[in-house]
Amino acid sequence: MGLSPEAKILWVEYANLCEKRQAEFEEYEALKDFASKSAEQAARIAAIFQVVSNSGVSPLIDPINMEKAIRIAQWYLDEAVRVLSELLISGDFQDACLMLNWFVHQREINKKEQFTTKYISQYGPNSLRRKDKRNACLNILGEYGYIKANKEGKTITLHLNPLAVRQ
Repeated sequence: MGLSPEAKILWVEYANLCEKRQAEFEEYEALKDFASKSAEQAARIAAIFQVVSNSGVSPLIDPINMEKAIRIAQWYLDEAVRVLSELLISGDFQDACLMLNWFVHQREINKKEQFTTKYISQYGPNSLRRKDKRNACLNILGEYGYIKANKEGKTITLHLNPLAVRQ
C-alpha cells in the first residue's frame, strides 16, 4: 500500500517537523529514538485506517486517514515528552517547587510576605521541614530569584520576590 500525493505531502511535513524538534534544546531532543520513528508509525496507523475504512479498496492511503494517523502519532509523542519531562526534574527541583507553592499559598491565605527558617521548619511542607531539605530548597529558590534571605543574628528571614511570583 502506498501514499496518495496529498497524503505523502502531509507525511513528509510531519516527518520534517519531528526531525526539526529533535534538535538541541527542542522538545524532542531527549526522545530522538522515539521521535524519529513517529512518522513511520503514523504511516502504519494510516494504512490500518485505510484498510478498515470504506476506502479500503484503494491501494493508496488518502489524506484524511493520514491526518488522523498523524494526530494519533503526535499525541503519543507529546505524551512521551510529558511523562519523561516529569521524570527528568530532579528531586531537589520538585521540592523547591513544592516550597514555592507553599510560600504562595501562605501569602494568599495568611497574607505573609516573609518567613523565617524557624517558621518554615514548624509550618512548612512536612517533607521539607528537615534543615538539609529546607536549605536545599531555599538555595534553589534564592538562586532563581524567587526569594531573598536576610540574616539578623541567628534569625534568617526570607522575602518573596513580588516580581518573580504571580499574584
